[in-house]
Amino acid sequence: MTHHLKIFQCPSAPEQNRFYTAWPFDTTNPQGKAACGDYGPTWGIDPTYGPILVVNQLIECPGDYRGVLAPHEMASFAQITDGASNTILVTEDAGRPTLWQAGRRGGDLINNGAPWAGYNNGFYLHGSNSDGTGAWGPCAINCTNNRQVYSFHPGGANAVFADGSVHFLQKGISIRTLAALVTRAGGEVVGDY
Repeated sequence: MTHHLKIFQCPSAPEQNRFYTAWPFDTTNPQGKAACGDYGPTWGIDPTYGPILVVNQLIECPGDYRGVLAPHEMASFAQITDGASNTILVTEDAGRPTLWQAGRRGGDLINNGAPWAGYNNGFYLHGSNSDGTGAWGPCAINCTNNRQVYSFHPGGANAVFADGSVHFLQKGISIRTLAALVTRAGGEVVGDY
């Protein structure tokens, strides 16, 4: 877990070869040090903040909040009823464990999700406000890397879809559209992104 894998590191992210350190990290890594990566699976829409996003009319109420790589589940292609070409598997969540908010460096995250091999590397979508300080909100991309879609590319972030394709998601994408792309069986209609 302490070896950096280039395939999990975005060349645009500052401070290559970052480590997450905490004591104890987990029982499989008693040294408390692990190599960080810049990509993480999207588990779905946050079960806590999703209803708040729906009530505030920021997203449609999905039939199913789960993504393809939801924790403790292995979704089959048949369970991706929104379509493999319309459903995100993995996105950038770059720069961890350092906190980044709207392009500005913050303090260190205490986040088990930073290591590329961490059991908690994925995240639930809930958005943020535009400066990256909110717990939820309308900003979908590049507002905070606190377990949300974030990159150091101007104008957006990369995502791998369930059909194996890679798409560059524009920074201005709405949280409504991103939420529809994250769910595997939400029944939402996705237009251009």
